[in-house]
Amino acid sequence: MKHKAHSAGHYAAPETLAGALDCASAIVAAVIRGESATAAWQRMVAHNPQAPGWARVQDFAWSTLRDYGWGDAVLAALSRRPIDRTVRPLLLVALTELRKGRVPVHALIHEAVAVAKKRRTAAAGFVNALLRRYDRERAQWAPEAWGARSDQAIAAHWRHPRWWVEKIQFAHPSAWQTVLHQGNTHPPMGLRVRSSEKRREVIARLREAGIAAEPFDPLPGAIWLPEPVAETKLPEPVRNEVVIQDIGAQWAAPLLAVRPGERVLDACAAPGGKALHLLDSAAIDLTLVEKEKNRYRAMLARFPELSERAQAVVGDAREPHAWWDGRPFDAILLDAPCSGSGVVRRHPDIKWLRRVSDLETFRTVQQALLTALWPLLRPGGRLLYVTCSVFAEENERVIAKFLNNHNDAKRVPTEGVDGYYLPTEQHDGFYYARIEKVAES
Repeated sequence: MKHKAHSAGHYAAPETLAGALDCASAIVAAVIRGESATAAWQRMVAHNPQAPGWARVQDFAWSTLRDYGWGDAVLAALSRRPIDRTVRPLLLVALTELRKGRVPVHALIHEAVAVAKKRRTAAAGFVNALLRRYDRERAQWAPEAWGARSDQAIAAHWRHPRWWVEKIQFAHPSAWQTVLHQGNTHPPMGLRVRSSEKRREVIARLREAGIAAEPFDPLPGAIWLPEPVAETKLPEPVRNEVVIQDIGAQWAAPLLAVRPGERVLDACAAPGGKALHLLDSAAIDLTLVEKEKNRYRAMLARFPELSERAQAVVGDAREPHAWWDGRPFDAILLDAPCSGSGVVRRHPDIKWLRRVSDLETFRTVQQALLTALWPLLRPGGRLLYVTCSVFAEENERVIAKFLNNHNDAKRVPTEGVDGYYLPTEQHDGFYYARIEKVAES
């Protein structure tokens, strides 16, 4: 049951420090209850969308969720008694901000105590004492100070659950620590210049506006912003020339390599950035399929030209009989539903909401999609399988099983990216595999 302080009309103003702590801890509380952080944040913003301060609220909440395993362990160590559920999320947010040092200690503790008084007066002294103790002893509670003995210690040290750490160690034995580290960082920001020959001009305009911008040379239209900015902060001429898209996702169109006049299917099309890239690459006959009505509507609202330049339908790619006209496709993009382990820093709640059993569920869906879409591809055509996952269960194991079951399928090496594209400071983590249908002899 929701505590009154967390109901829609009882948040403090988000532009104040107390309000940011209050709202961010409400989002963390929603995740503890099993809800999506994004859904909780959007619901909160919708209540008062014009209020300033929502960016800081999201930053506080997302930072706390990235560090949740650490905060949970610190609370267990610093408190010998159970912590009231209305106060625990507030302590997690305050501890994270104390560790990061972005807010003066005195102000942070004072405002955290004020929020605690609103929720449960008797807890104010406890909140004050616990936060001050952490501040005195912070060196011994740093993430790197935790060993790797218990599940809780592993979650505190790596800031991922044990099962997640073990899956990454197995899939990437020489890079697992880097992958985990990237999962704990602030996500990068990438831009795609829709006309790649204008990239130099766009970078110049960004720099004139005081925005650091660097070309990402393997992709001719890609730009990396070392310091992410809100879309509204981009100069207006730039906004008309670019799409905000992670650099890792920008490989899909060049790897599928569509040619003018081809019939192309984007089978799981939302949020639409890859579909738009395909249309910008060549004059193609594009069909977009998206299963979720809300995601379909959001895709067309963000990119209205998709409804003008492509055939967009709401449908399940596993059931093509409901939407396919029977004409084969030359190329298929399958950006399959997955765990999101490669984009976890953008959605840090999934580290704590996902279960290891979910990987089997995703794998079953991924296999079903490949099996259902394969007959729609003409002989000699190609299918690009994409996930934003870095788990083996959703990637090479899926492809290996599919190839084993289809004699007319052949894995084809691709230039630039072939297989895993592990996360770095410039891009998120993805997996790419191109499969060609062997032409009849």
